[in-house]
Amino acid sequence: MGRERSGRGALIEILRSSRFRIAISCVSGFLAYGAWAIWINGGFSDPAAWRAGWVQGLYSAFITAVLSGLMEWLLARLQWGRRVLAVLLPSLLLFGTSTTLHLLSGTPKVLATIAPSYLMSVVTIVAYVVLVERMET
Repeated sequence: MGRERSGRGALIEILRSSRFRIAISCVSGFLAYGAWAIWINGGFSDPAAWRAGWVQGLYSAFITAVLSGLMEWLLARLQWGRRVLAVLLPSLLLFGTSTTLHLLSGTPKVLATIAPSYLMSVVTIVAYVVLVERMET
């Protein structure tokens, strides 16, 4: 029983690590959203579909790190409106950068490519903010 508690305690400490949360999120984002972009653009030339997949996958990993850091920073430093700003600012940044990146790279179906990623990311942003706040208490 003591061993189980110490194992559970170690797991909780790992999950409380912002670096761990960010790393797992980055890898998951790369794989899931890169695969989605390849699939949704599969009706077009293979190079275009693969380019969209690499763009979306790499962008997802990078933006996850940036947005998670921004959320952590906002939650740690703001008192008034911190939950709203920690959701709103990353969500707007995500939409603007992902749309621009795909337009510049020539992705054939920009909105179809980013829609699932964007919607799931907003849900994840809200969950991330709630999770971090709960771990603080």
